[in-house]
Order: sequence, then C-alpha cells, then structure tokens
Amino acid sequence: MKNMYRNMPNGLEGNEDCSQMSSWYIFSSLGFYPVYPFNGVFVFGSPLFDKASISLPQNRKFEIEVINNSSDNIYIQSVTLITSLTKRVI
Repeated sequence: MKNMYRNMPNGLEGNEDCSQMSSWYIFSSLGFYPVYPFNGVFVFGSPLFDKASISLPQNRKFEIEVINNSSDNIYIQSVTLITSLTKRVI
C-alpha cells in the first residue's frame, strides 16, 4: 500500500476496475478487508493508521485503535469487538 498507491495521476497500479482497487486500499489501510461481504468474512491486516473512525447509520461509529503501530510491529495480537451490550475478543 505504501509503494504502489500514490496521490498522483498514475498513482494506482494496473486497472482501477470501477473503484474496486480504491475500495480495497481504503479497507486495507484500516486493517481489514471484506472477503465476502454477504456472510461477514473479513481478513485482518496491519492498519496504516493508529486510530480511525467510520460513521455508521443511527449515529453509531466503528472505531479502530492500534496499539504500538509501526512498520516493524506488523503482526496482529488480537482484535476486540466492543458493542453496547457485550465485549468479545476475536
């Protein structure tokens, strides 16, 4: 993501494919990607950002916070999903 995507006219490698590559970049930079959105299967990866927030319907937010984020510390130790009713570690 750091080498093949740039803020330039030729910043996307290959065919943009109707914004699919841009969608992949946004999701991947947040640290996850929906492999098959219809059944909720996601692949987790290393986020580029220490914190990010996605606005959801009904004034809800999906927040991402990374501890010890660096280019050397790329392995995920755990993912925690916190809802208004429960806290689950995935």
